[in-house]
Amino acid sequence: MTTHSTSGVRRYAAVGTVAAMLVGSAAIGITATTAQAAEPTATQDAAEVLATATPTAGATATATPTASASATATPDATSDSTPGAATDDAEVGVDAAPAPTGAAAPAPAPAPAAEPPAAAPNEDVAFAAETSNTAPRLVQVTAGAALDESVRVVRGSGTVTYTIGYVDPSKAEYGAPEDYLPAGAAFDGTTGTLTGTVTTTGVWEFTVIASNGTSSATEFVQVEVLAGAPAGITAWVSERAVNGSQADGRPFTQWLIERDGRVTTITPSAVPDTDPVITYGGRPTVSQGASLAVSGNQVDAYGNPATQYDAAGNAPEQSVTSDNPTDVLRPEPDSAATAVTFPNASTHVLTVTIADQSVSFPVTVVPRVAATTGTPTTTRGELAFTGSDTTDALPWGIAMLAAGAGLIGLRTFRRRTQR
Repeated sequence: MTTHSTSGVRRYAAVGTVAAMLVGSAAIGITATTAQAAEPTATQDAAEVLATATPTAGATATATPTASASATATPDATSDSTPGAATDDAEVGVDAAPAPTGAAAPAPAPAPAAEPPAAAPNEDVAFAAETSNTAPRLVQVTAGAALDESVRVVRGSGTVTYTIGYVDPSKAEYGAPEDYLPAGAAFDGTTGTLTGTVTTTGVWEFTVIASNGTSSATEFVQVEVLAGAPAGITAWVSERAVNGSQADGRPFTQWLIERDGRVTTITPSAVPDTDPVITYGGRPTVSQGASLAVSGNQVDAYGNPATQYDAAGNAPEQSVTSDNPTDVLRPEPDSAATAVTFPNASTHVLTVTIADQSVSFPVTVVPRVAATTGTPTTTRGELAFTGSDTTDALPWGIAMLAAGAGLIGLRTFRRRTQR
């Protein structure tokens, strides 16, 4: 019969109690770490043996938290069991230990360093050359060509912006600074570039003001749009009196016949010193026996005067013809116009030819109205419908007919209307 000492019984009883607790914990899903399996006490030497036992070579463990690992622990060789006493090995199932809950959180990433403030501009802006009202920067372009002109400073720190200004500040009452750019052109205040396709001849003056916030510079600019090659003829027709004088000083109507046959009617205003009324459409009309003054100009594809003068400064010859043989044609003294008198009431077709180009248009001749008797209500020397003295305002059409100025005036009226 094998006997055991009292201390041995206590040790084996402790071992059995600890094993039962571990098995029960695994059965109800309680996860225990090796450190949690037993805490050594002075009265539980066997529990201390299990808690500090090293897993045998056959022990297995997985990285998955829910997987279980098995470890074989043997009683410490220093246990006080009696000689010859048998030692039972205990197989204890232990779950993988969870990650420590008291670990410190990672330190936050440091905030990016604040960018230093932008340095204030320390170099004044300046254009490449000094310009003025009398010595501006000249830009020339042909009507219909693309305008691409950079008006930028060559010196200046910081961000530079550009604006359009007046050459003459008193012009502000006539419109915004941008109104003095060529028709069809646009200015970019960021790049300082003038771009667009311009089609109206003339000269435009304005300034470009550059600034970086602490300094500014002004560039005077003059854009000259030149006419293209002649592409056709534009005819001017004006009312005349029977004797060829300018309607005895009374207001008169004019017609512009463009190279494609379109007609613009220009009627004098009933209000003194105001612009005439412009109507797109109509037809030259005259009373039987009266006369019209007819002239023409060479124009480019956009209707700009494009007269080709010779080396001596002479304009090419122009001729006016009629399809009605009864019409009387004679040169107008001191003018490039031709006076055409219409004895018969009907529709007549006139043709203006310059060089190898021409334009034709119809004229309506209405029957003559029988003369009335009685004293005229207006005296000679006054403008009918206006009351203005003839010495105050010479009929504006005479000047317009000279050297193609009428066409320029009409295009000015059109541009003013569009704005």
